[in-house]
Amino acid sequence: MFADKPFIKIILPFITGILFAIYFPELISLNHCFAACIVFVLFLIVDHFYFKTHKIYKYRYVIAGIIHTGIIFFGMLLTLFNAQILNATDEKLFKHKDGLAIAEIIETPEIKEKSVKIIIKLKALKKNESELKFNGKAILYLEKDSLSLLLKNGDEILFTPNFKEIDAPKNPAEFNYKQYLSYHHIKYQSYLNSGKWIRTKSNHNLKRYASDIRNYLLEKLKNVLPEKSSFAVASALLLGYKDELDAPIQNAYSGSGAMHVLAVSGLHAGFIYMILNTVLFFLERNKKTRFIKTCIIIIGLWCYAFITGLSPSVLRAATMFSFVVIGKTINRQTNIYNTLAASGFILLCFNPYLIMEVGFQLSYLAVIGIVFFQKKIYNLYYIKNYPADKIWAITSVSLAAQLTTFPLGLLYFHQFPNYFLFSNLIVIPLAILILGIGILFFIFSSVSFLYTLFGQIISWLVYILNCSVMFIEKLPYAIIKGIDISVAECWLIFLIILLSAAFIEYKKYIYIFSSLLFCLVLCIYNLAEKVEQYNQKKVFIYHINKLTAINFIDGSDNILIADKELINNPDKMMFHIYHNWYRSGINTVKFINVNYLDKKRELHNMYRINNDKLFIKENYLQFYNHTFVIINNRKQLFDSLKYRLPVDYVIITKDPDITLNDINRNFEYKAIIADASNSNFKINNWLNELAEVNNKFYNIKDKGAWVLDLNISIY
Repeated sequence: MFADKPFIKIILPFITGILFAIYFPELISLNHCFAACIVFVLFLIVDHFYFKTHKIYKYRYVIAGIIHTGIIFFGMLLTLFNAQILNATDEKLFKHKDGLAIAEIIETPEIKEKSVKIIIKLKALKKNESELKFNGKAILYLEKDSLSLLLKNGDEILFTPNFKEIDAPKNPAEFNYKQYLSYHHIKYQSYLNSGKWIRTKSNHNLKRYASDIRNYLLEKLKNVLPEKSSFAVASALLLGYKDELDAPIQNAYSGSGAMHVLAVSGLHAGFIYMILNTVLFFLERNKKTRFIKTCIIIIGLWCYAFITGLSPSVLRAATMFSFVVIGKTINRQTNIYNTLAASGFILLCFNPYLIMEVGFQLSYLAVIGIVFFQKKIYNLYYIKNYPADKIWAITSVSLAAQLTTFPLGLLYFHQFPNYFLFSNLIVIPLAILILGIGILFFIFSSVSFLYTLFGQIISWLVYILNCSVMFIEKLPYAIIKGIDISVAECWLIFLIILLSAAFIEYKKYIYIFSSLLFCLVLCIYNLAEKVEQYNQKKVFIYHINKLTAINFIDGSDNILIADKELINNPDKMMFHIYHNWYRSGINTVKFINVNYLDKKRELHNMYRINNDKLFIKENYLQFYNHTFVIINNRKQLFDSLKYRLPVDYVIITKDPDITLNDINRNFEYKAIIADASNSNFKINNWLNELAEVNNKFYNIKDKGAWVLDLNISIY
């Protein structure tokens, strides 16, 4: 099966070793992996020169098993070695709070609303007369001012270190930013006000030159595209610059299934390859001209990577297609899967943690899907009409890529664009045209007539592209949102696809039977999940800084009591809450403004609460047999109490002017919960009272979201 695909035989156990080291680092050590690799190499040497069992047919499976085991240990070794250097540095860096840290900016600064985010490489720490060497990475947020806006890749800065470890997610199902950054070897961050840092010098590295060239080209593009949305899309599509993309544009492209054209990666590298391969058709005459053609294509790919800022996604794509081009030149009958595996193996040797990058996964899966499925789908129908045939060709490419990437789309993004076929029929040809004319625009930008002409054409094409995407995104049922699958379900779907592909390729019924069996397992898994969701009874008090969010979930019923600022902020809702609802199988919600709780008339007129399992009267709530009181106004609640009121949980919000003694005098309770809308000053005052007031106090700012599962008593 893999006789002509040696790199596939290598990369599969190699990835297995990497994943094992990432997910189970506590089960293995660097020394053990190093020893295992030494034993493996010695075995191969001894076997080759003395025993030669590899030449005996009956031992082939034993030798193959030993080789694969050795490659697994090699993958583990690379991953642990990569991580151990970082961990040793981080521990040292975390302990130092004095002296002066010297750091170099290693990525293009990202401008935020109130700050400038930079990724730095720590080089040294000056303390007294000594200098300690560092080699770790961290994130700095600098107060946005005229100086921080001037920073560039390669600049060195001097500051007093005060790093804090990046927090783990504090809400259920929230995006794990800490884990995401750990795959980039970043564990710490810090915030510096203006005047707390200085720029010492600038290092003109390759990435800085690339960034400067991209900025120069962006200015050229901005001159011919004054309209903000057109410039935002053109700069993202042509140069990979996404800072100008606002939420409406991103939502429109995401909802129509066209977001891939705004992320410069494998698709764009593929376009460049296709354009250059088509233009240089005349160099296919002999080996010498084919070699020249290969060199030109590779140079073209890497020049494009350079002008787009040498971002990691572009570097991966350029590497992948460089291997494809070289493979075709060396041996025109080379196996494309082996070439892809070779490029993946090289990239993972440099950085094993690339395997956890969504872009890396999607790029390779999309290319594999197109290579395997596109011809098979295209050959299902023969169309004589040329335009219709080209439409069917684009459709087959879209179907092939979607077939191998949609499980990851469901896992990471919880949505599926229903009109992706329709949108790609418009988006892909327009993107190719914009990219081709964009290259001409940059090449002839010094020629006034051509500069204006190509700029106007790009403006028209981008306008048509934006209008088309926004039209599709507004169509009824354009996107299915709220889909939630687990990692296990994602693997099951991939197994079903893989086994179905094996049946198509080898026509063995064992593959289709196995595929159907995994379909049955997936259905049973989903049924069990639905039964659990139908019976769920949960209360969540979320951790959202300076805001209140109290969530009652009963089966598919969902009520959120929150601040108006949160309810009207879809980005905050998505980051902190929506993913938990997706996991709970909920797509609808009834909102209640927390400020209306003490206004009975407004509350019932506006929301008409009719859930008999949740009873609300002013600041008092009852959910099944659990009672709550929300304290945000001392006078309103405490003045009306004639005796000590029994409740299960006291929820403190909005920095009320109270003490725990006040609560203790007026309520009998099981626990007090202080949400994240309270200030640290108030919370610290309440914590200092704990010696006097013997009760349970839950600080959401410190511990994260509070969760009550009525099917599992937590107190």
